[in-house]
Amino acid sequence: MRVLVATKPKSGTHLMGNILQNLGISNSNFLLFSNHFEDYEGFYIYDGIRYSRRLKAPLTSPAKNIKDNSYVLAHIFYDEENAEIFKDFKKINIFRDNDEVRKSANRFRDQSNWDLTDEMLNKIDLWSTEPGILNIRFEDMINKDIETIDKIQIHLFGQIKFDSKYIIEKSLRDDSYSKSSLRD
Repeated sequence: MRVLVATKPKSGTHLMGNILQNLGISNSNFLLFSNHFEDYEGFYIYDGIRYSRRLKAPLTSPAKNIKDNSYVLAHIFYDEENAEIFKDFKKINIFRDNDEVRKSANRFRDQSNWDLTDEMLNKIDLWSTEPGILNIRFEDMINKDIETIDKIQIHLFGQIKFDSKYIIEKSLRDDSYSKSSLRD
């Protein structure tokens, strides 16, 4: 099983990554965007700050390199081409109100220059219409909604395999989510 997490920026992308890792699914170390992808295994450090390697290539390139039992995080538009590229993936869409996305991005230092228009954000939201996708609300994850974690497990495994309360609490504590005090 390979998993695509399609989400707008600032909508729980890395929190979902923590949840999936805590469910035993490996991180592919790719973050996909509509015009490039970032490879977190090929990172470099400059002035003590870790940067990912940014690569321009068709999304078919990282998609074919996602191994079984791995997930990929994506801020990509929904269209027929992307739906075809990821047709064999289990899919999760995280949705959040566009105004809340912009408020959060403005508080997050590195992303204040993003042009988060409704048009752009709504193109990502179209993943919610993909047959077989699981749609999750950002607010349900951060509010520790156990039923949401149960739904994720059933979507991925066909059953609840792990204690959902433990999974969400551990995921909210894990490094890649909690390092930023500006997250909301």
